[in-house]
Amino acid sequence: MMSFNTFAIEGVVTVLEAPLFQTPSITSKVIQHLRKGDVVYLHPSTGAPEEYEDLKLTDEEELHYFNASEESYREEFNDEFIEKNLYKHQEGSEFLKTIDKLGRDAYVLREHIYIYYQDEREFSQITPKPDPTDYRLYEPIPENYPFIKEQEGFRGLITLGIGTQATESYPYTEPITNTGTIARKEVNIIWSRRTRFDQDNRYYWGALFSINAFEGKYNLETRLAREQWLKIGIGPVLTYDFWKKDRISFVGLTSFVGNLVNTNSISQEEPAGASEKRVYKRFSFIPKAATYIRLDNAIDTLDFVAGLSLQTELTYNMRTSKTAENRSWWRNSASDSYEIPSTFEMALFIGFQSSI
Repeated sequence: MMSFNTFAIEGVVTVLEAPLFQTPSITSKVIQHLRKGDVVYLHPSTGAPEEYEDLKLTDEEELHYFNASEESYREEFNDEFIEKNLYKHQEGSEFLKTIDKLGRDAYVLREHIYIYYQDEREFSQITPKPDPTDYRLYEPIPENYPFIKEQEGFRGLITLGIGTQATESYPYTEPITNTGTIARKEVNIIWSRRTRFDQDNRYYWGALFSINAFEGKYNLETRLAREQWLKIGIGPVLTYDFWKKDRISFVGLTSFVGNLVNTNSISQEEPAGASEKRVYKRFSFIPKAATYIRLDNAIDTLDFVAGLSLQTELTYNMRTSKTAENRSWWRNSASDSYEIPSTFEMALFIGFQSSI
């Protein structure tokens, strides 16, 4: 036992509870349990450096050498405590040899131990996730536990929102004397599923489909201008339930939406009746974040949500290829463009969620 500890290689238990087996078999007797974080001492052959692999004897060479010398060795050193079957760790083995608290030989599953090789081999070790030995229940315990229906891990969410719009108007050829805007309206549809690494039913990822629409009216010196925006986008989304208790949860959301449809229909008209309309288009990106409160089973199996969303839009140029009829009304009569600076907008929303 003293020599074992002196030359042993150390490891640490990475699962909640690791059993020690009497023999290297999953069906053998369990003689002790180790807890997560316990240090274990492994047989010295476990950590043999890889650079000396070519100097090791093959199994056939070892067997030949051992059989030839065993008889004479036993006659000269007749010690009943010397092992007759020498142990050598085999790379890829399911078990590691160690000792229990009484100094007896024991075997532990390789996947339950992180070995301190003190070389690059430490980076190739994989810790099992989820922990197969973790039997604990995470709070809050679901209602009617353990008689609950197992969910498949999908969520569908639809929200309706109203918020500010900070997008600047077209740079008209006449000064704007008066401005009137209608609040931005948005519809968001989210389909998500539970992440595989999540044991607490908190992380969900999926896709977000978004529709934004708003309108602005501008009085110019001699004309009336009207802008109608429509943005339809889709992108990945990740949600996290950062606080849960009974039926109430607070959820954080982050997404990156690409607007496949991003149009601004600009129409200008004079009091005498002359008018013209041009449509400007451009693809754009919207980083989006939100936080909301969720009330589970508010209406039968539907969850009610209410929250606040924030989004920013990066600088881009709106363009049109339509030739203008009234050249003095526009910056360019042929193809025209203007810059949309970065914006920051917020909205309040309500909605319903269904989980399966």
